[in-house]
Amino acid sequence: MLFNIRKDVKEAYCSRNDNDIVDIGVSYDGSWLTRGHTSNIEIGCVIDLLTGFEIDFEVMSKRCKECQQTKLAFGEDTVEFHFLYAIF
Repeated sequence: MLFNIRKDVKEAYCSRNDNDIVDIGVSYDGSWLTRGHTSNIEIGCVIDLLTGFEIDFEVMSKRCKECQQTKLAFGEDTVEFHFLYAIF
């Protein structure tokens, strides 16, 4: 479905070749699953300004898998955990 939408957006900007790089204006909007940013899940959408079509999206998480594994391995109150947490 996104392939067809992206094709329509390219046609709206008069691009006839799939390999063309098209300079388009976009807007980005993101929303958390719950209010107050207490959720660990967020979705972001990229919207074309000319057509209003959503041309891309990404689901993101505030949870860091490496941090959770490090906390389990070393413990949250150890120097090793805080050192590795700062790297990620």
